[in-house]
Amino acid sequence: FWRTGGAAAELGSADSAITIIALDSSAAHVATANDKALTLWDVAARRALWRTVAPKRPNAMVFDGARLIFADKFGEVWSLAEAAASDSTRAADNAVRIGPEPCFELGHVSLVSAMAVLPGRERRLVTADTDKRIRVSAWPAGYCIDAFCMGSKAVPSALAFAHGPLGEVLLSGGEDGALHAWDPATGALLALVHPAADLPAPEPSAAAPPSPAPRAVR
Repeated sequence: FWRTGGAAAELGSADSAITIIALDSSAAHVATANDKALTLWDVAARRALWRTVAPKRPNAMVFDGARLIFADKFGEVWSLAEAAASDSTRAADNAVRIGPEPCFELGHVSLVSAMAVLPGRERRLVTADTDKRIRVSAWPAGYCIDAFCMGSKAVPSALAFAHGPLGEVLLSGGEDGALHAWDPATGALLALVHPAADLPAPEPSAAAPPSPAPRAVR
């Protein structure tokens, strides 16, 4: 963990490179993924609570307050029940427990590139894929599709919710720099901002003076 540029805590080490990390809303638990291994960490105790193995290598991960949700490169979305472990899950000898079995929730036909969860009474799970589609699903009944948000020119790589004057707004962004604002209930595009279009074009670099023509030698 880092605070103001300095290391605040070290939870432990993994067997291989950690490729994904997610922090729950209370900042009490952190989930990490390295290869197919998923580990849930207790931040205060600085120790692993449990470890489990995903069916395929995860490439996106998010908490919903009670579950850890992750997606893999085959477009499948899974959840782990009781991800935010209580004190009763801690073994007296500080041993790392075997984690819960992943539960299949929904699927895309291509790699899931980003995920987000809308909290509150009408919870929704939003998943984006490399076909540039954003799916809004009821949650935890992920098989019920509420809407599709279509029209992104680049693969969405980031999703987030913001509270606006008319309610919750879904924000998405991709490598093209465009920021989309969507109505998560209908999938309608509310606004599109492309910051790169407002930036001044870079001035051409000064061309090097041409080299003098070689002189003929007689």
